[in-house]
Amino acid sequence: GKTLGLFTGKRLRRIYGRTTKFATTKGVRVGSSEKRVLAAYSGKVVRVAQKYVPNEDDLVVRQGSRKLIFRLAKGKVAEISTGLKPEIDLVEACS
Repeated sequence: GKTLGLFTGKRLRRIYGRTTKFATTKGVRVGSSEKRVLAAYSGKVVRVAQKYVPNEDDLVVRQGSRKLIFRLAKGKVAEISTGLKPEIDLVEACS
């Protein structure tokens, strides 16, 4: 797993986490179940279909001007990203 950053100029605007090393403040990390995300962020999660992967969703939590996006793969969190607008709304990720 790895952690990547998206910069606009010299400012870090979005972070992508693809490692189990880090967890959100509510204890969700890569590898957590979809149910765990839904329980941790109860009432705050919006389900959004992934653009390029059929039958997979992102679970999105808005926190003021930032978002947390949990990318699911087979019912588990495969990636967590967070950041500010407009970068957090970009579909294409860093690779």
